[in-house]
Amino acid sequence: MKTSIFLFTAMITFSASLNAQDNNLVMNGSFENVSGMAHNTGIDCLTDSVTSANNTTVDFFTKKARYTEYAVPKNYMGTQDPKTGDNYAGIIAYYADEAGVFNTRPGYQKYSEYIQLKLREPLTAGAVYMVSFNASLAEGSAYATSGLGVYFTTTKTDVKNNAFLNVIPNIVSTDIIKSNDWVTFTGAYVATGGERYITIGGFLDYMDTIKVIAPNTNNSRKAYYYIDDVAMAPSVKTNDVQDVSMILYGNCYQLKNLNFETDKATIMAT
Repeated sequence: MKTSIFLFTAMITFSASLNAQDNNLVMNGSFENVSGMAHNTGIDCLTDSVTSANNTTVDFFTKKARYTEYAVPKNYMGTQDPKTGDNYAGIIAYYADEAGVFNTRPGYQKYSEYIQLKLREPLTAGAVYMVSFNASLAEGSAYATSGLGVYFTTTKTDVKNNAFLNVIPNIVSTDIIKSNDWVTFTGAYVATGGERYITIGGFLDYMDTIKVIAPNTNNSRKAYYYIDDVAMAPSVKTNDVQDVSMILYGNCYQLKNLNFETDKATIMAT
């Protein structure tokens, strides 16, 4: 039996100071700073510190919504109170192109949405940063998925299609998140230096999906996640990145072409 093994850093508990948005390196990480009309349906009603990373529209939910579809706590995808404050965002991490549904629109086979947030200052090369965000599977989802993670860049990502980003995430979860309660993702990242943006979404190479709705029920075909309280703060100061990266480094590693004996954890010789 062939398989691939994904290794990732352990989840690390944040101190209370990291959760305080005033000390957060992520600008508008709680989606509370709204410019213009708060009743708009897309994330573009926020300040320019929050955007989509590809050619999709990220939803914005608020207690001040004009339309019930984007209200808080009850909206078109389910019922959820914000983790904090009045607002949160929502993304389609996975969209199932089930038999014949989109025969004329094959692009939906790869459709996925990403939230991109700006950092208050460039990251320092070799510094370790603690990263956190909260996600909740919306009740209107038909699927749940693994592969939620984060990706750092020095410049703004602006991909001109609506497919999965063709990148390797810096931190990713291999757990399938099917809870309708808020789930906190935490991890550590060793900066390469100069990163100014953090992107959150689903990453295809690390994604497994399961159907979470009963047969003969309304099928949205979506794995839809609410997102709130994105946070980041410096952690360990060190002059030896090699030492801390063995424990804290945020990248995932994929080992390919491993053969195991049937029903055993023994790796077979190649």
